[in-house]
Amino acid sequence: LRGLMIGDSVTMGGHLPREQRFANQLEDLLQRFDSRHASYQMINTGTEGYDTSQERQMLTEALRFDPDFIVIGYCLNDIIEPYLLNRDLGSTGRFSGMQQATFPLWGYLINETGFGRLVVKMNEDRHMSEDQHRYSLYSVERMVQSADAAHWTQGWNSTLAELETIYGMASERQIPIVLALFPYTFQLFRSDWQSPQQRLALHAEQHRVDWIDATSLFEKASHMRLYRNLLQADTAPIRPDEKGELTRFAAQVYFRDFNHFTAAGHQLVALQLTQYLSSKGLVDIE
Repeated sequence: LRGLMIGDSVTMGGHLPREQRFANQLEDLLQRFDSRHASYQMINTGTEGYDTSQERQMLTEALRFDPDFIVIGYCLNDIIEPYLLNRDLGSTGRFSGMQQATFPLWGYLINETGFGRLVVKMNEDRHMSEDQHRYSLYSVERMVQSADAAHWTQGWNSTLAELETIYGMASERQIPIVLALFPYTFQLFRSDWQSPQQRLALHAEQHRVDWIDATSLFEKASHMRLYRNLLQADTAPIRPDEKGELTRFAAQVYFRDFNHFTAAGHQLVALQLTQYLSSKGLVDIE
């Protein structure tokens, strides 16, 4: 059974040993508990800094592996990144010391030659102040508080169009695909700040694509770990005065920063994907 994971640094899990990333933990869980297949290969193509357009290109290349299913690890910074990286939308067009260019030859000269790199370096301080100002205007935290505002229209249009293309590529080849929605810590236990995930889930349903929302997963796990016995079937509703403590607990146990997971967070995602694959009849979990 071969699975293909596409996404950014959250999917990549680059700060962790390979065996602790959710792709590898999923592979281990299936080897231990699935009785249908003889072997398993979970291919993780998550790449730090990638947005939805680059993930679509990665999928184009990775389809050569002939996966049995595809997981899209989606993080909300994909919606705001066009405003931070695209010069056509007012940014400086810089990322990790590289400069966006209109033409490939100009891009080569400025990014791949010594003289070009020197010019970029000399302008670094001026561009850095511009970038910092722009980051304060276009942040995920600001976006989730007003996700439907016209301010974010171009970012939404870009990411939804790329997702639609990805869905079409999977449908054309009849490969099951699931959208895994990953939260930021400040969204936890704040239903009024979770509308972006709801919009992405609705868009997936409109294209007949499955989705799973890790936001509720982290909330439930935190509630059970902190206040309830893990073996208890049901838990009492969360009181308003508990939400702050639960958020702090989740941020310490399951997240290493605002959106990247710890090994325990990756384990939760791997368990959720195992349950999903079982519900779709792709594996037989004993």
